[in-house]
Amino acid sequence: IRRARAAARGTGVSELAAREERQMSAAEKAERADWQLDNSGSIDDLDAQLSTMLESFSKSDLTK
Repeated sequence: IRRARAAARGTGVSELAAREERQMSAAEKAERADWQLDNSGSIDDLDAQLSTMLESFSKSDLTK
């Protein structure tokens, strides 16, 4: 999907490959993330995950 979107914007395959090479892998991003939302399920599943995440924020000290 990324390659198709990049091509639609006029980004060449070699330029896209160079950009991807400079970025962290998806596994490393996931390891560093505080939260991960899995959007491979239904909208209701995603909504439940988001609600859980937002609820945890409201219980934290982020508002101070």
